[in-house]
Amino acid sequence: MTEIAALLKITFLALIVFYVCIQVALLISEVGSAEKAADAVPRAFCDKVSLAEHRKAIDFTAEVVQSDTVNALAGAAVALAFTLGGGLDILWAFVNVLTGDRGIASQFLLVTLITLILAVVDMPLDWWRNFRINERYGTERTDAHLWLGRRIRATAFGWVADMPLVFAGLAILNLSSYFWWILCLVVSCLWFFWHEYLYPNWVVGFSKKAHPLQEGSLKRRLQLLLSELGYTDTRIYTMVRPGALKHANALFAQSNRQTRLVLFQHTLCKLTEEEILAVVTNAVAHVARWHRFARCILFFFLMFAFWWGFAWLAEKPYFYEALGIHPAMALENGAAIPGLLTGIVLTTFPVVLYPIVFLVHLFTRMLEYDADACVVHTIGAVPLIRAIVKLHTDYRNTLTPNRLYSLANHRRPHITQRISAAQCEAEKLRLLALKARKEKLADRQALFNAVLTRREENTAQNNARLVQGAKEALVEATNLKNRTMRI
Repeated sequence: MTEIAALLKITFLALIVFYVCIQVALLISEVGSAEKAADAVPRAFCDKVSLAEHRKAIDFTAEVVQSDTVNALAGAAVALAFTLGGGLDILWAFVNVLTGDRGIASQFLLVTLITLILAVVDMPLDWWRNFRINERYGTERTDAHLWLGRRIRATAFGWVADMPLVFAGLAILNLSSYFWWILCLVVSCLWFFWHEYLYPNWVVGFSKKAHPLQEGSLKRRLQLLLSELGYTDTRIYTMVRPGALKHANALFAQSNRQTRLVLFQHTLCKLTEEEILAVVTNAVAHVARWHRFARCILFFFLMFAFWWGFAWLAEKPYFYEALGIHPAMALENGAAIPGLLTGIVLTTFPVVLYPIVFLVHLFTRMLEYDADACVVHTIGAVPLIRAIVKLHTDYRNTLTPNRLYSLANHRRPHITQRISAAQCEAEKLRLLALKARKEKLADRQALFNAVLTRREENTAQNNARLVQGAKEALVEATNLKNRTMRI
């Protein structure tokens, strides 16, 4: 093994150790934070959640986090087994012996075997995480055998549906030769652009299922708000929220200089007019402040760095040596084998690239906080907080998650964190207004003092002139008296 391969191997092991350690740290921090908050329900939810329900949610979250930690340990073990344990090397050699070549069929068979192994490993963990824990806390009432049968059928159906796409993708990547990474970059960026912009903006925003909002005070207030925000000609519609936008409450779409506001029906049913204005301002802020564009730019740079770096390493023999794969089995005429690279991505990258999750989630949270700050400046914090509380539906999990755990597992800030941020922003505005008021009062006081000082100066000058005039008159009278006496 070369020195570079040894260094890459140490880096690979360090990333796996970091992954395991951070998962254990997240478990400890999340359980500790939840237990500290077990004695009181957050103030915003006192009317919706009892103390017993709050403690039950904390217990449920603790078990879920423990299950996630076991899943993470299993993922690290799978990554080690397939790489340094020789799993990928053995599977690839077995497939080569079975098929007699390294063509598309062999690569497809390798990917198929890897996905089957991963599905078998994941099935019991998935059963415990999504069925057993929910059953214990009364949120899952399906029979265990029925649930398992449905999950197996769903997994098998998804696997059968995806395999033709995998075969087609492998065929295209093999034809792309050394430029396969450019194709992967284009496909991943197009997928993200569809998911973040085209689907919500064009497919949902201008859907024929949307109907114009009825005339009334709400529509008038929304039109006035949109005019203040710079979108005078916006049309307002309403529709049922599609399943793909499970976190959306309102949608602001733009196309060919046309703008449309879509209010989902659950928002209209649950919120008052003032709270709807807060939700709409949040949706408009994401567009007005270019949040979608910022997410697309970040994703493009991350994908470019990932695919370019992966393609560069994929042509180096020491890369495969570091992962426990014989270079002669991994390279063909100096070119990488797409099927083997797909196996490496499936088995190791969810673990190795885990630190990037913190960067992505931190960036997306900054955008969410920025949109909420826009709402606080425009509408106020109280309507926003009331809307957030009313629209929250997940009361199975704790309402007081640890910030590090929330950052690692959710790209959107938790509801209590949004409430705290809104309150902090409102406090900043209050302090700024108080400071401005004090400055205004200070300016008025300074002006009053200046006027008073000027008046005093004028009075003093007038008095001085009067005294001087009196003195001159007295002197003149004295002189006149002296002249009279001489005569």
